[in-house]
Amino acid sequence: MNERIVRLLLVMLVVWSVDANANLCGLDSLNDRYRSESRNITGASFTPPDYLGSVAEYNAWILACNRKRDSHGAALDKGIDPGSPDGFASNLPARMVKGRIEYLDAVVSQLKYGYRLHRVNGEWVVTIAIRLLFPDRPIKNRLDIPAELAVQLGLMTAPVGATGTRDCDAGQEGTARLPIRTVVNQGRLVTFDGFGCRLERDRRLANGEKLLDHFYLFWKQAIETAWSRPGFRIEVVFPDYPSPLFPAPAAGVATAFDKTNTEWKIRFSDNAEKRTTFQQLPFKWENAPMALAGATIAHEAGHLLGLDDEYRENDRGAKNAWRDCAAHGGAGYLMCSQTFADDGTPDNDVGGIGHPEAAKGIYAWIITRRYAIGDTPECADDADCGFADYCDRGGALALAKNVCAPRLGVCEACDRDNECVSGKCTLLRCVAATTLAIGATCCRNQQCASNNCSSKGQCQCRRNDDCPSGQKCREGFLGIGLNECR
Repeated sequence: MNERIVRLLLVMLVVWSVDANANLCGLDSLNDRYRSESRNITGASFTPPDYLGSVAEYNAWILACNRKRDSHGAALDKGIDPGSPDGFASNLPARMVKGRIEYLDAVVSQLKYGYRLHRVNGEWVVTIAIRLLFPDRPIKNRLDIPAELAVQLGLMTAPVGATGTRDCDAGQEGTARLPIRTVVNQGRLVTFDGFGCRLERDRRLANGEKLLDHFYLFWKQAIETAWSRPGFRIEVVFPDYPSPLFPAPAAGVATAFDKTNTEWKIRFSDNAEKRTTFQQLPFKWENAPMALAGATIAHEAGHLLGLDDEYRENDRGAKNAWRDCAAHGGAGYLMCSQTFADDGTPDNDVGGIGHPEAAKGIYAWIITRRYAIGDTPECADDADCGFADYCDRGGALALAKNVCAPRLGVCEACDRDNECVSGKCTLLRCVAATTLAIGATCCRNQQCASNNCSSKGQCQCRRNDDCPSGQKCREGFLGIGLNECR
């Protein structure tokens, strides 16, 4: 049978027969190797007591199952000493981390993860680039916002779901009958996470700010608040969406994500009650409803950081009871139950997150260990690199990838001015920005005030007027030795 047909049949079988959930692997995956490594997180800066979790068994179980599903699992097990408390320097340059997690199966439904990772003075910094893609069918120019955001912006009355006169209160729904189903045109929505509100995407608030700016900010705050803590910081950037409410990505960040295809592309659905996933699965091209609660955003972000679900589906019965994460000590873990991250007070929580300690230390451990398999970020031009670096374009034949590299010193081989600390490349060598005196080290005549660099790499006199008053330039023996002022 044609290979492409076989693959298509496999895709259809997976989609029709399996719900979109992963679940941890079997208890038999847990062994002393992972128990030993999981105990190391007690000494990590990102695991104060509230974030420590259950070190004895549950953390080791999470570690074992995520490694087993990770496309880099074998390499990480081999490269990381389970007895070492850290093994990484306090300051590390950026690397791009990317891989796959086996989700529903090992053939067609693997989830990709990707992020930028570096370390500064002992703090791990994880940069995530997100591109939000909005639908314009069946209704154009619509934005669904979650109840938390609607309350914070004064568009919905608390308690959520109450009847009122605000644009997002119950009783303010406006509908348009379409051929397939009733679609809310504006007003309050029943959503996957409870309640939300549909408004014009280009709407401005009473203070003149864009509603869409606050939607992006909500996503940024939900992920950063849930996952960041001392020693481990998440940084969310939107390369295609500038806003006065949050800073633009640093130079080179957007290029690095584009070159490595690690940008998170979230394709929204107009169906507010759609089940959430942040990645495309076969025949499920739209990832998520727009009006997601902050805790749900934080949980789903965990998958694109390369973390597995820990819960089991209720309809599976006793045959998979061993997958019940709450029963095994994971009730307070974000990837076991995202609802733990939400304390039910959407008008007070930053980004809808009330319990950031739900992102336990074992998650940060798994995410940061992947530095060992990361790649140096690519660049497009010198502007993508820091002040002290330039974009190395792989040499004259461009056989290697573009990477940021330290600027070159005097007399090092170069191709162009920007590669040199001095800012001047002459005849394929970096030369000093100012002319050099007699006796200085050189590699090109142009570096010397006398315009004469000896074969021994030293500026020498060429004429009498190159020498101090009262001295003359005496040529070296047979024109080979060093010219000297005498």
